[in-house]
Amino acid sequence: MKDEQADLIMYITVLGVCPVIGVCGIVANIINIIILKRNGFTESVNVSLLGLAVSDLMALIFTVPVAVFRNPHFADSQDLWWNATDFSHFILGTTDIL
Repeated sequence: MKDEQADLIMYITVLGVCPVIGVCGIVANIINIIILKRNGFTESVNVSLLGLAVSDLMALIFTVPVAVFRNPHFADSQDLWWNATDFSHFILGTTDIL
């Protein structure tokens, strides 16, 4: 694969797919949390699903900003006084997740 094709795939993934899926996931998890909270905590399945929705929501809240900071235009910008890629590493606490 050529560099231009790899860059195009990176742009489409980072700029289009990640933020859209992340925002849709955040909205869906908030709806799930509201519905599960209204159903009550009488069954263990509701508690498990609520925990799953909350943990997924927390993961998405950190993932969407990282996708923005890993944007090739934003990450390689010389106009910023801080390094966006290093900041995304700071948010995740890892060195290479995306």
